[in-house]
Amino acid sequence: LLAIANNHEAMMWRLMIIDEARSSLDLQYFIWDSDPAAALLFERLLEAADRGVRVRLLVDDLPLQADDTDLAAISSHPHFELKLFNPGRVRRGRAGKTGEIGKPSETSVSLRELNRRVHNKLLIADGSLAITGGRDAGAAYFGLGPTYNFRDLDILAAGKVVPELTVAFDQYWNSPVSYPTAAIDPDVDPQVLSAARARRNEYLAEHADVLTYVPLQPHPWSDEMWRLLERMMPADAHVLRDVPEQRPGRTEIILVAPYLIATEDLMESIRARAAEGVRVRILTDSMVANDNASAHRRYKKYRRRILETGAELYEFRPHPSEDVRAAADMPPVHAELISLHIRAILGDSDGCTVGSLDLDPRAMVVNAESALYVNSAKFCDQLAEDLDVLMHPDDAWRVEIDENGLLSWTSSAGTVTREPGREPDR
Repeated sequence: LLAIANNHEAMMWRLMIIDEARSSLDLQYFIWDSDPAAALLFERLLEAADRGVRVRLLVDDLPLQADDTDLAAISSHPHFELKLFNPGRVRRGRAGKTGEIGKPSETSVSLRELNRRVHNKLLIADGSLAITGGRDAGAAYFGLGPTYNFRDLDILAAGKVVPELTVAFDQYWNSPVSYPTAAIDPDVDPQVLSAARARRNEYLAEHADVLTYVPLQPHPWSDEMWRLLERMMPADAHVLRDVPEQRPGRTEIILVAPYLIATEDLMESIRARAAEGVRVRILTDSMVANDNASAHRRYKKYRRRILETGAELYEFRPHPSEDVRAAADMPPVHAELISLHIRAILGDSDGCTVGSLDLDPRAMVVNAESALYVNSAKFCDQLAEDLDVLMHPDDAWRVEIDENGLLSWTSSAGTVTREPGREPDR
């Protein structure tokens, strides 16, 4: 296994895996953006399909911004299959044809149906190498976002855990709520795909300055592959699709999630562990660092109650230290803000979990999520050190209740009693 914290490396390893694939590529993502990073990854997948690699891509339909006719045209490629998870029932492409699946309409899709989303993030190559964790396909996940860049975490895995991930992917791929885009327009002209690729390559050429440190064309990666293998460490890992129960006897628990809405069950569990003398630390995004304003508004209601459980609460600063920023920005980009996007659970030195699960009811009950539980003291010790850095006063505010009963935020810049707003970039 290898933990991938650096956004530049996260993009490079994905490109390497795609370029080096020989037989198959299976991918599953919640967000596939319409920016240079996502466009580059998509074109590389098509280039892999051009050389005969079977590509299967499953994307959640709800956040997807793409022309339906272009989506349908992908089915004309003999080696590329694209499916949409839980789309609505009616949609139209540029040609005006009505397909069998589509964006939601009030009469055809209930809110309960629509609310079921797939939040997994997964790339598997040749059934032997995989990347899973918190990153979706978009500029902010790879240090290329001009406004936000996420400080995120993936795991690159090889060995016996990869077949487990493949089984998990196949279950979603074969699900009755995963629809092939060919159903949008079975008679779409293959020339539509050629035209879409031409537009995408023109778009990438226009944004080549942003992608300065990324190879825009496939190239041999043999040297990088050997260096990568040397960095990986042996560890026992298994696929999880839910948060594992915390084992008794833990001396510290660290919970990290960008979107935190504490349920009564979660707070009761934290309260019980804190009462046993277990140190519980929670790291989430601050107001300015959070890219989801509605999620932060809901989280704010729980701050005081979380602190009353005995947990320590930290909020990630949008202008962290240079070392932390260096893992999020990819030169030449210097984002206005850095946002936390890691989802991790760490208990004692034996086990830790990294994946896509947020600590909120939607993620725990409604969304489809996935994670890896890693049973390795060495790996989890390294993860604990990385998380300690993110909770340092240079990188996070510690939220507390002061002697007057007011909330306070303390960092290396001092203590304030009002929720911190924008800070000067450092």
